Amino acid sequence: MRTQKSRWITICLTCLLAMGLSACSGGDVVSAGTATAQAQRAQALATQMALNLRATDASQVQVAQATQQTAQTTLSQSESWPPVINDSFDNNTLDWPEGDDTDPLAVINWAITDGKFRWKATANDSFVWWVYPTMDPVTDFSLSVQMQQMSGAADGEGGLIYRVQDPPGLYYTYELNGQGQYAVYARLEDGWHTLIDWTDSDAIQKDAPNQLTVIATGGHFDYFINQQNVASLDDANLTSGGAGLLIGLLPAQDQGSVEFDHFKLHAPASQPTETPSQGP
Repeated sequence: MRTQKSRWITICLTCLLAMGLSACSGGDVVSAGTATAQAQRAQALATQMALNLRATDASQVQVAQATQQTAQTTLSQSESWPPVINDSFDNNTLDWPEGDDTDPLAVINWAITDGKFRWKATANDSFVWWVYPTMDPVTDFSLSVQMQQMSGAADGEGGLIYRVQDPPGLYYTYELNGQGQYAVYARLEDGWHTLIDWTDSDAIQKDAPNQLTVIATGGHFDYFINQQNVASLDDANLTSGGAGLLIGLLPAQDQGSVEFDHFKLHAPASQPTETPSQGP
């Protein structure tokens, strides 16, 4: 982008110089002093244009920094919200699914052992499989989990599901894959919508657990990985709902395993939880 800007400035300068020279080619002879002044004015204009472009770039950086600062402030404030769920998976107090389950899309096994919620799956087709504790719907919240992909293809994914409305099976997802990327999707009545396509992030630790956090305030969402703000967006399609966990695999016969820990949901007003719901 910067190369294109420089090229454009050079072209403008050349055009201005050509305009000055063409004015000299007919009529009265222009002194060398006047020609120099024209060139200096063109150079001054080009310099000012470059300064304006740099100022625009600087302004954009300032806006991005301000957005990140606001998001970090929101993260700090949300930590004082009352907990709705604080599950370290030391035991199965929320009655998460355990054992085997089979669906036309996948075969899956859940186990809560050694303080981890472990998922293993084999794809019969591309799928996303989710579970969430039944709860009163929440609107504003902070949702987080620690997640690590233990095995499987690099494009295998896992993460958080939120504002779940089931039925009819509508929700948002915030996910990581094994390639050090994150993404945000919406499952709406007319199908899947990409809100943030798979994006690389230095905040992601490869071959290690990563903490994913999403904070929702109305139709605004801030996304964090290991306490670092990686993205923010606005979307008003789903205004409230439940929250839980998901994994996904793409081609048939792909296998993968994911571990979850420290699943936490905070909201300005506490909501009761009951038994988890699930869906492929």
